[in-house]
Amino acid sequence: LEEREAAATEEARAAWEGVVEKHAACGYGFWAYGAVLACGLLCLLAEWRDGDWVQQAMAGGSHEFWAHLFPEDCRAPGSNPLPPCPGLTCSLRLRAMYALLAGFFASEVFVLLQERARGRAKSDFPVMLAHHGVTLALLEASRRLGLQRLGLVVAVFHTNDAFMEAAKMARYSHRFLAAESWFAAFAASWVALRVVAYPLMVLRAAAKCIDSAYLYLKPGFPGVDAVTLPEVEMQWKAMYYGILTIIWTLYTMDVYWGYLIVRVVARALVRGRQGYGDVREDD
Repeated sequence: LEEREAAATEEARAAWEGVVEKHAACGYGFWAYGAVLACGLLCLLAEWRDGDWVQQAMAGGSHEFWAHLFPEDCRAPGSNPLPPCPGLTCSLRLRAMYALLAGFFASEVFVLLQERARGRAKSDFPVMLAHHGVTLALLEASRRLGLQRLGLVVAVFHTNDAFMEAAKMARYSHRFLAAESWFAAFAASWVALRVVAYPLMVLRAAAKCIDSAYLYLKPGFPGVDAVTLPEVEMQWKAMYYGILTIIWTLYTMDVYWGYLIVRVVARALVRGRQGYGDVREDD
């Protein structure tokens, strides 16, 4: 009898430690993603206040949206016809936000690798690792090309996981109503940011990049003549398709995780509250 009681006590202690560990992991994710999302939104609103580039992006990447890549300093004789323009300015807050985003996603890579080393990686580990790697590549590419505003939009749209972490903490605490509310906020933000706004503001704008740029890249633009135009156009296309590949890769991953969200909703509808959980933890 004593052995049974000791075994039961040990089992209960192990279960409690597991819950505490899950709470700690979710708590870190909630505050980390929440802080980055809040800072990103504030920076995005400040950049929006400085111009109407967001509306132009929503219009599908108009000529004026890409005009900031070619300020007057870039049109002087001897200027480079390819981004980044030496006269292109970037606010201090945007540079600071880029440093924060790069540090955050880099740290998430180490967190994933640590979970894998401890045997606690979820089923979507390869996709998560690829997602953070692609996001870091996008941040660096947009920084080099002077597309920080567009890179900021993409990064901020991909930091809404704080709602999911809060839902998981509430579920582990058996606060199912709070879990449902947080998960509803997560699903709504996912659809609004990654499914609707992301294609409208990012994919459409990127798809218009070459058409808008060609209004500048023609003989008569500094550094472009009838001889150099084909080479400049080829370099522009390489830049364009490189960025487009990255942002479409991110969107493909968003669709995959959207499928997982649908699975959670479907399982909850079938099983009730017992169906709530992280489907990535399924065998």
